[in-house]
Amino acid sequence: MIESEEITFFQKLFSCCLNTNQGTDINDLNLQRNSQEIIKNIGEKITDSLLLFDRKYIRDDEINVIKYTKEGIFAFIKKIQNLDYITKSEKNLIKISISQKSDLTSLIPIIRCEITLPKSRFINPPPILDIARINFSPEERLKWDKDIKSYEIINKISSDTSINKIITQKQILIISEREFYNKRCEFMDDGIYYSFSTSIPDEIFPLKSEILRVKNYFTIFVISHDINNYYFDSISQIDFKSSMNIDLMIGPLPLKTKDFYDKLVAYFNEMSE
Repeated sequence: MIESEEITFFQKLFSCCLNTNQGTDINDLNLQRNSQEIIKNIGEKITDSLLLFDRKYIRDDEINVIKYTKEGIFAFIKKIQNLDYITKSEKNLIKISISQKSDLTSLIPIIRCEITLPKSRFINPPPILDIARINFSPEERLKWDKDIKSYEIINKISSDTSINKIITQKQILIISEREFYNKRCEFMDDGIYYSFSTSIPDEIFPLKSEILRVKNYFTIFVISHDINNYYFDSISQIDFKSSMNIDLMIGPLPLKTKDFYDKLVAYFNEMSE
């Protein structure tokens, strides 16, 4: 919020502008000397008020790359979607591709999974917000996704922003259990659902357990649809703290992705019976 002394400054400045022809001396108010600094400070406060997350949740390496307003995150998502990708696998309506072009790190590739899911597989095709809900509601997700060991919302900031903790089960893709501490937001735009998450700084929740902590540079999850299909676009850049090379990591992805969406469809169909 803009403080009262700063409002008073603008009232004086506005008054002086109106009365310059009546002999008002703007220098007597010291406005010329102070105006640029005050305007700069107010601009920073306005920017902070638009941030979806407190600055303490934003990592140093991302602060100049991702602007944490809805508009800034949307722009970042579009930038990532429009990168050049190399296709690694494409079959059974699942396309896996990678890109090395990242402003966050060049050491970890960006992995993209694009899925077409026919609505005919559902007894009652759900609204896309219901699909989002069973993915990101801890209570729902733990019912059908056995790859998740635990999932909790640590801080519910608003209806569409939160801080969460996820521990994944031991599996081939990342070898052992991993823990995520993420900040996440979600929004709809032109009938399309967007979820965006990144890791928070480790010092907020210092490492205590033997479970390795993942660094989620970003994870994007987009759902759209038409009369016949749902379309999922999942793009992530994650350091799983694994020595596996990229080909070994990508190898199981088509099968893992198919299994994930098979379970999602089965869960909805079970609720429809």
